[in-house]
Amino acid sequence: MVIFGMLAFSLVFGQDYSMYSPDARKTLAQDWLQTGKAYLQVKKYSKAKNCFIYANRLYPMGEAAAEARSLLAQHFKVNLTYDAEKTFASFVAEAQRAGNTQTRINLYLMALDAKRDARIYEQVALAYLELGQKDKAKEYAFMAKEAGLPEQELDSRLKNL
Repeated sequence: MVIFGMLAFSLVFGQDYSMYSPDARKTLAQDWLQTGKAYLQVKKYSKAKNCFIYANRLYPMGEAAAEARSLLAQHFKVNLTYDAEKTFASFVAEAQRAGNTQTRINLYLMALDAKRDARIYEQVALAYLELGQKDKAKEYAFMAKEAGLPEQELDSRLKNL
């Protein structure tokens, strides 16, 4: 029974959530936070701690992650910090390695939730263009310009949308 529980736990924590949108990840982080709180109430401390850590990993820039970090510090003396720059860089690097276009979009959008960046808006626009979604590409090309990317520096594939 213990082995089954450990296997199920490792499957959940080992899952790749890169195909999930930022909104889905935010919802999952909230769910993990609530699950951790339930475990804490019934004195299942190890499970609670792991749930809080996972809430922080799923969507580190959100309110659920902030509360999870607070609970980790308060109950387990685990001090995790949120660094927008590091989070941004991490999601950008992961997006650049992604082989799937939708995964790349999701990871770039996670990076943009951490920090607004004109070049990343441009990358999202290009990825949507790759998928044939010209309206979304145009929307993100506009956001790139709004975020400070000069028109003349915008990728030529996006200029005539």
